[in-house]
Amino acid sequence: MLPDVIRHLRGVENCEVVGNKPAFVVLPDSNVCIYYLPKFDEEGSEIGVDKLIVVELARSDFKIGNEQKSLAWRCVVELTKRGLLGRDSKVNYFLLGTEVDPMEYGIRSERNGNVVISALNYYMVIEKAKNRLLNLRDRIRNIPPF
Repeated sequence: MLPDVIRHLRGVENCEVVGNKPAFVVLPDSNVCIYYLPKFDEEGSEIGVDKLIVVELARSDFKIGNEQKSLAWRCVVELTKRGLLGRDSKVNYFLLGTEVDPMEYGIRSERNGNVVISALNYYMVIEKAKNRLLNLRDRIRNIPPF
C-alpha cells in the first residue's frame, strides 16, 4: 500500500510503518502521515478513496525543494497506477519543514486542481493554527449561553 509506494519511490528499505489507519511512515529524512476519506457508491459501499491527505514532516536540517515536490507527485501517480486512487480522487500533499527553497515555496497543482502539493514552513503553519484557534475562541466567547 502507501508505505510500499514510499519505500519504492524513496529507495528506502529500512523505513518503519507505525499503526494502520492512518499510516505513519518513518523515513531517514522525514516522517509521513497519511489520512483518507473513503468514497461510497449509491448503496453505501466503500468503493475507493475520495480524498487523501499526506503530511510529510521533514527533518529540521533538511531543505524542501523541487525534488521533494516531484517525489510527492510521483507518489500520487504510483498510487493511481496501482489502483489505490481513482482519477477523480482529490489529494492534498503537505511538505512541511524548517527550510523551504524560495523557488518551491507554495502550491503545485496537478490533474486539474485535484492534486495539490504544498511546501510550507513549520512556523507559518503553527502561526496559522494559532490565529484560527484564537478566532474560534473569540467567536465561542461571544455566543450567549442557552
